[in-house]
Amino acid sequence: MSRKHFPTLALAIACGIALAACHQQEAAVDAPAKAAATPPASPRMAPATIPAGNDVPLQIGTGANTPLLVNAGQTATGEIKVATAGKVAAFSVELGNFANTSTGMLDLQLCDADKCVTGSADLRSSLDNSLFAIALSAPLEVAAGDMLRYSLTKNGGNVGVAIWTYPALDESQKISLDGGSATNGRTAKLVLRYEP
Repeated sequence: MSRKHFPTLALAIACGIALAACHQQEAAVDAPAKAAATPPASPRMAPATIPAGNDVPLQIGTGANTPLLVNAGQTATGEIKVATAGKVAAFSVELGNFANTSTGMLDLQLCDADKCVTGSADLRSSLDNSLFAIALSAPLEVAAGDMLRYSLTKNGGNVGVAIWTYPALDESQKISLDGGSATNGRTAKLVLRYEP
């Protein structure tokens, strides 16, 4: 090889090395960063068995829904007027569970004057923005026009649950959180299941 071709060969080798180094650096820059691991959603479970019966929804007004957030250890309480006489076997409330991530138990106490029953259900069996049914420990016999008091307490779990509230039809329908003042003219969307 003649001397006059040596600078060209040296330049070609230098350019090749520089390009190879550029390519390696570019690959390092373009390499995707590892995404932070997203915690898995809580494993969901099948809903508890709810006795067969006739569902009677609480009549609510028209208008937008608003969430009432209930965290672990908090209790939402409310009152409703019963329109239908019979034996109530289950109680359903519309919940938002933050894209199926709420865990813990939702405990219910339902009272008609001095007669009270309880129930409890695992929030892992709830579906987001749907009615969540809780079977009662024993049927509660009610008469049309009775005023029922209920309390819903969230026990455990690190993600809260939202009770969807709607405009109330009358002053007898109300809901509040931890004994505070009642939400202004709002009530939960509830369904009572009566024994057949």
